[in-house]
Formats: sequence, structure tokens, C-alpha cells
Amino acid sequence: MAAQAQEHLIRKQYLVSKSNVRKLEKFASKQGKSAAQIVREAIDAYDPLATNTMDSPELMALVSTKMNYPAAS
Repeated sequence: MAAQAQEHLIRKQYLVSKSNVRKLEKFASKQGKSAAQIVREAIDAYDPLATNTMDSPELMALVSTKMNYPAAS
């Protein structure tokens, strides 16, 4: 992440289950992203009022991964 974007981030701590941590770390590793980036993307995708910067194929891939279905091409 660019240094400019990092200066606008706020550090927060949240309690999550061990299984959620394992899922997050596994998914982040598969995507080649940090766990923090995956959490930010999930929050952006979940919030219907947020400006969605995620493109449709990427969003569908996330949904299909969660639902254990192959993503449509």
C-alpha cells in the first residue's frame, strides 16, 4: 500500500475466533495480500453505502469462494 494511503488509516483491534484468524490468513496467503487488506476489502464489499472500487469479477470471485462454487467467467 502506498505511503500516502497509509497515513489515512486508523489502527483498531478486534477480537475474532481462532478459526476466523486461520480462514483469514489462509485466504490472504492464497490471494497474495495482507490479512489487513483482505479485511478492508471485505468491509468495503459489505457496506452498501461505500463507494465500491472492487470490480464485478473480483467481487464474484470472493462470493464464489465463500459459497464454494466456481466463479463464472
